[in-house]
Amino acid sequence: DASFFVVPNPNIPLRFGPALTVPASNGTMPIDREKFELNDAKLPLAMTLYYNWFFSLVFAVVVGWLAFEKRLYARFESDLQRSLLLPVYLTWALAAAARLYSGQRAVLLGRVPELTVFAFLCCFPQLFTVLFVAYLQERLEPIDRVMGGEMLLT
Repeated sequence: DASFFVVPNPNIPLRFGPALTVPASNGTMPIDREKFELNDAKLPLAMTLYYNWFFSLVFAVVVGWLAFEKRLYARFESDLQRSLLLPVYLTWALAAAARLYSGQRAVLLGRVPELTVFAFLCCFPQLFTVLFVAYLQERLEPIDRVMGGEMLLT
């Protein structure tokens, strides 16, 4: 049977398919079971990051498109607001990519340094850039507040 199931219950035996065996001197030996066990402590963080990847992608596309449209076509009373819009968005985009990468790496490897980078990037540039995009711009669209508020919650 070539199927493979990972189960968190140690009483239920794991089945390994032919692709999940490594050659040994006396035939084949299954891959280490510990690598494939489900860790319940990391599961909520892994699920949150999984959905945050998708929401961050939607946020990046929608808010990025609005930022470029506002920069090109909207009238601003303040030149400072107009000139800050794209750099703040690009700062958010770079920080979001680094944040999500370090979060996924922390979950997969179970290492504290990557989790520390993830927590730092959630607080420092992310918080301020999302606050600016969602509430502190001169020209706010309704979707800015909705998506920014949702991004602050996630």
